[in-house]
Amino acid sequence: MIPDPRHAAACPNRPLSRRPAPLALGLLLLLLAAIPGTRGSAAVPGPLPDPALWEKPLLAAALAPEDSVRPPAGDRGFDVLHYELELNLDVPDRSLTGRVGIQLSSLRPALDRLRLDLVEELGVDEVLWSGSGGGGPVPVPWTHAGDSLVVSLPVPLAAADQGRLEVAYHGRPPRHGPYNSGLMFRTYPPDPDVPGDTLPIVANVSEPWSAHSWWPCKDHPSDKATARLAVEVPAELYAVSNGVLVEESTPQPGRRRFVWEENHPIATYLVSIAAADYESWEESCPGLARSVLLSFHALPPDRERMAADVARTCEMMQFLEDLFGPYPFGDEKYGQSDISWVGAMENQTATSLARFLFTGDGRFESVVLHEFSHQWFGDSITPAAWPDIWLNEGFARYAEALWLEHVDGRETYLAFLHQRGPDQHPDLFTGEAPVADPDPILPNLVIYDKGAWVLHMLRGWLGDARFFAVLHAYATDPRWTGGNVTTELFLEAASAAAGEDLRPVLEPWLYSSEVPELRLESTIHRHPGGGLVQLAVIQRQPTLFRVALPVHIYTPGGVRVELARLTQRQQTFHWIVSSPVDSLAIDPEGWVLFHRHPAPPPLLQLLSLQPNPAGPAGTTLFFQLAVPAEVTFAVYDVRGRACGRWPLGLRPAGQEPETWFWDGRDGAGRRLSSGVYWLELRAGGARAVRKLVLVH
Repeated sequence: MIPDPRHAAACPNRPLSRRPAPLALGLLLLLLAAIPGTRGSAAVPGPLPDPALWEKPLLAAALAPEDSVRPPAGDRGFDVLHYELELNLDVPDRSLTGRVGIQLSSLRPALDRLRLDLVEELGVDEVLWSGSGGGGPVPVPWTHAGDSLVVSLPVPLAAADQGRLEVAYHGRPPRHGPYNSGLMFRTYPPDPDVPGDTLPIVANVSEPWSAHSWWPCKDHPSDKATARLAVEVPAELYAVSNGVLVEESTPQPGRRRFVWEENHPIATYLVSIAAADYESWEESCPGLARSVLLSFHALPPDRERMAADVARTCEMMQFLEDLFGPYPFGDEKYGQSDISWVGAMENQTATSLARFLFTGDGRFESVVLHEFSHQWFGDSITPAAWPDIWLNEGFARYAEALWLEHVDGRETYLAFLHQRGPDQHPDLFTGEAPVADPDPILPNLVIYDKGAWVLHMLRGWLGDARFFAVLHAYATDPRWTGGNVTTELFLEAASAAAGEDLRPVLEPWLYSSEVPELRLESTIHRHPGGGLVQLAVIQRQPTLFRVALPVHIYTPGGVRVELARLTQRQQTFHWIVSSPVDSLAIDPEGWVLFHRHPAPPPLLQLLSLQPNPAGPAGTTLFFQLAVPAEVTFAVYDVRGRACGRWPLGLRPAGQEPETWFWDGRDGAGRRLSSGVYWLELRAGGARAVRKLVLVH
């Protein structure tokens, strides 16, 4: 998913629920970077926004305030097996009436209550229950408050027994989530030269937990189920959803009904609708296991540009299949729909792409590839909880790099990684949240950029043959294809596929914000006809890293590349060379993330928050700059929404810390309620974050 951060929701004064959040006024900064990936070219002329800056918010499972409307984790005592969703959309009124059937199985000996997620803005009309003993459906009592729909069962459901719940509801879906999305009723101009001429387009973006803003469900990625979605729309619209179109009908004059079935388990945030006056076309793409149907749905003004920009979809599928195994949903389709939004979303078998991404020259081809790769990483294999989101975004980001390597070669691959590594994060991610314990600040580039670098570093350690065997084995492992995975399960799977314990290799990159700081001393002992090269390495950082450090030895006959495999605090390596040695270079391509000792001080350090936890009087930030820089300060709530942003002006460098007092108020001067917040400083391209508990 790739949303534009300019449209992140602002943090309101709590309580959070019951009204759409306004657009953030402070989150307007777009970092500009040239994007590799145009056809036959390593770069696009002129600066363009980095696609990762439109990607989904990072949503950590941090301690949430009591009034947070984030859906609860845990199994809740039942497992959803199948959803049947029937929607009737009143497009002019921007409303719907719906009915959801939920087939479920009890996980408890005597399940007597069900908790579903549904925003209060939607009204519940009826709740029916059919138990395991047959009969029904019968009306059952329910309460609907605080985005929870709680249903009391007439007879407790025994463990492993199944039942069916039906919920009828109606209303106007609110704008929801960090990007004010959910189910969106919008319009677009079919002809820019005709003022006031607009046509409707309806589409949803439900990640991370906005599915319950338009249909009752158990809105958590850990409970995947099959789904059937029927949607009735005005006759001029064509509705695209997940899986296979099994029925199209005309229930009444002026209306069309589409029924889609997704027979592979799907997370609620990936259930999708895109409806407009589409011009559609199809293509059959030969795949590893079967020929895969590719479908494309363009708004008429975008038809030619979209066709040009998605023309390589079949080539992308074959490339991804070679790396990660057969397309997981080959018996259904892979669809791409043109929508009116601010980014892209990898809905299962039915990706949505914003209109502005279609330029006709392929400049956003990496976005097309990114979302396609999510079908393996995110859709087929879904994180069990949001803190493991790097297993989606780091893998999809790295797939972009691999595509560029495939299209344009190694140099472009490395340039792409550097643009999203040292160039984008001058302190090499130090001071930012660990990849496997991310903070909720939007946009969170760590899960994308450092996530990709984690895989790149693993490639360097294992070598290409073993590395790509690990990726293929993980992506095709039947234990979690179609299900859920955690970072720990990935470490287990990668270790098994590699034939060695990879935890010491990967955990420092995943669970700390450190990078290696290496003291390097090299010596060349020359003798007639050859020489001896010696390299002494000392790791100076607190955490021990295992790294394969490339060493290039130059001779009249060419370059010899050796790997110094760092496994200890202090090591010495020797290489005997049978020809005269001219010179050597340590990691001249910049393959490894590391600082040479003595490392320069970080551009920005957020030293402490005093006090933390903080009371109504607020807290003081102590920070330090390596060079003078303009500093900005921002506060985000537990849901990743910007509560305020303040320019601190030009601050000097020095050994004495700079300070900034925050009074516990948002950008509008309103006192924030008790809860967990993230305090962020930015300066000179560097970013530092600390978690604060605010208590009244």
